[in-house]
Amino acid sequence: MGPPTKLEISDARLNPKALKGSRVRWGGNVVAVENFKTYTLLEILGRPLSDNGKPDESAKSMGRFMARVRSGRAVRRRGRCRAAATH
Repeated sequence: MGPPTKLEISDARLNPKALKGSRVRWGGNVVAVENFKTYTLLEILGRPLSDNGKPDESAKSMGRFMARVRSGRAVRRRGRCRAAATH
């Protein structure tokens, strides 16, 4: 997988269909977890990432996003944007 784009969580909310398949690097604080047989779904309160990739917990939230991960994976995610939903 190549390097992630500079897309923000807010970009995904504004134009979700255009971003499908884009590589992103987002992080934050886990606020909800749902376990399934082959993966875990994390709901994450997005925060800006520092240069070393750690979420800045003192920064204002950028919104929420979902991350589908296998057990044992880090919350800090780099992957493809599959879909976006607004609530």
